[in-house]
Amino acid sequence: MNPRIKFVASPVFELLAAMFRISTYDEHMKNVHDERSEELDKLKKWIEEKSAQFSAEMKKDLALFFNYESFFGLSLIRFAWENDVYSDVDDFLRKLETLPSLQLFSYFLKTGFANEKFIDLNNFNETTDYIDQSNLPDVEKWKALYLFVHKEEAKQNILRLLKFFYHCAAYDLDGFLEKQKKSIQDVKAFISEKGEDEFIKILSTKLLQPVEEMDDITLAPSVSYYEWVFSSGRDKHPFFMYGTQFFNFNRDSVPDKEQMIQAVKAFADEHRIAIIQLLSKEPLYGYELAQRLNLSSSTTSHHLATLSSFGFVHAVRRENKVYYEVQNAEIERFMKHLKDFLI
Repeated sequence: MNPRIKFVASPVFELLAAMFRISTYDEHMKNVHDERSEELDKLKKWIEEKSAQFSAEMKKDLALFFNYESFFGLSLIRFAWENDVYSDVDDFLRKLETLPSLQLFSYFLKTGFANEKFIDLNNFNETTDYIDQSNLPDVEKWKALYLFVHKEEAKQNILRLLKFFYHCAAYDLDGFLEKQKKSIQDVKAFISEKGEDEFIKILSTKLLQPVEEMDDITLAPSVSYYEWVFSSGRDKHPFFMYGTQFFNFNRDSVPDKEQMIQAVKAFADEHRIAIIQLLSKEPLYGYELAQRLNLSSSTTSHHLATLSSFGFVHAVRRENKVYYEVQNAEIERFMKHLKDFLI
């Protein structure tokens, strides 16, 4: 039985995704498949326009809370969802203002492949040990420690940042919301035409999650996230924010020239080769894989997503954890197509 699927359009999610996109512009552009897209050109111009409105001090705060490796600010997507304040930015900001600073910090820790160990945030040593054992790069660990020690200041800083950007982007959010709704319509049209089973299969591959084993899932599109995806919660009720260009329902069974080039690029990376080698020996779950690679959660997740997009890696749930496995048949299939393509 397939999981129940819920679609959500949200100006709050878009606001947070846009801030992350502005802060991590270069990282996003490295991984865009079609740089000639008209939609991408519009988004790039909008990002450049909004970025220019940030003062130097504001840009420092933006880099702190919306860093590519740590993305503390994106954890507020989970806060908005859990507290049912995702439909209105003003409601979201008012609710955030009432949140105790220690509880806000607890959300900052809910990013990426986190260690699932329970910790008492009132215990300084326990919390700092948890941060030290995380998959964050050293510089981001120091930032996390700073946010913990200066919790109240951090709360006021991110509130100021959010309010400032909301003032800058408020006029554009309605248009973004319409594009979110159009994306939802497109996905529903695909399900209606091809069937839910086919969509669940695509979803499992692209999200690197055994979607068919879940009770329900929530999908929220974002214009700013473009081709990326953000996940929260790894139990039977996950939430995914996906870019409006994330799904490609027109992929052919036999790859064309552009797909072959992209697949070769996916292999032309030492970390992705290391991932395939590690997973060829045994399945690993995300936190364990990141630890063995000595990479951050976001970097590991990005590499896994790239490999998964070509079917080289897939996810399976075991003992309440999501493990990743190599798909040898897909790699052999790709090698055959590559040989036919070259010779």
